[in-house]
Amino acid sequence: MPDSVHPFRVMVHNEIANHVRSWRIIILVALILLTIGGSIYTVLSVIHQNPAQLSAHSTYLYLKLFTKSSDNLPPPLLP
Repeated sequence: MPDSVHPFRVMVHNEIANHVRSWRIIILVALILLTIGGSIYTVLSVIHQNPAQLSAHSTYLYLKLFTKSSDNLPPPLLP
């Protein structure tokens, strides 16, 4: 049996590659990364303000890391 690639597989690969390289996906990934960065910044600022709440011996440190927040993101830094 020859090692040929099925035409449908080539079409699917081409369509997926086109979607991944589109501007919509790039903007979506950028928005997700900005949201992750804002969330990490907020959690780190809460940890910095209240380090006693999160001790190294806490059994639920990972859970507390994502639940201790002030429920808002800081305003954007504009020049």
